[in-house]
Amino acid sequence: MPDNPYPSEERIVVRVHKTPYARFDLNDYSVPHTHVRRTLEVRATPDTVRILDAGALIATHPRSYDRDEQVEDPPHIKDLADQKRCARRHRAMDRLHHAAPSGAKFFAAAAQRGVHLGALTRGLTDLLDTHGAAALEAALTAALAEDSVHLPAVRHFVDQHRALRGARPPIPVHLPDDPRVRELNVRPHNLTDYEQLTRKDSHERLPEALGQSDRDDPPA
Repeated sequence: MPDNPYPSEERIVVRVHKTPYARFDLNDYSVPHTHVRRTLEVRATPDTVRILDAGALIATHPRSYDRDEQVEDPPHIKDLADQKRCARRHRAMDRLHHAAPSGAKFFAAAAQRGVHLGALTRGLTDLLDTHGAAALEAALTAALAEDSVHLPAVRHFVDQHRALRGARPPIPVHLPDDPRVRELNVRPHNLTDYEQLTRKDSHERLPEALGQSDRDDPPA
């Protein structure tokens, strides 16, 4: 017998698509999300499934003999969730910067003072959705002028400017996080069309129509 055991691993090449799983023997094995849309190598023994990228080991799992099971490594799932959460925050920050030019300066000052940027992003996005870009930009400018780079200050100036305009508090509308919805421009309908329903001749025709209907009904 040779000094070194003969390698008896099963070896196949698999293509990982947009989800971080490598398909092998009717089951899916998780890989780091940084290795999606790549061609990887799977080496399997009766007990273990190893996944390699260009010869470098990136994942090790116990082998499953079930069908359509997802065998996951908890760090892979946690890293994927963190990456998605970070991506959502960056998209929201980009939206704020486009809507309110003072947002970039406000975020930079807030970061220097240790403000939680995730909570700040969510709060400013809510103000943008409920009050609009102009109101948010005015409030950010006022907060920067007062050197108050925190969310309560922005809310204070939004409410203060609204009160000075004599406007009523807006009713918040919760929309899905879909750019097709958030960037949709709704054209107001011409309300004069509805005024026809309140004209005098419309009220006069209504009793006539009711009387005609009564005459058409068969006797009891």
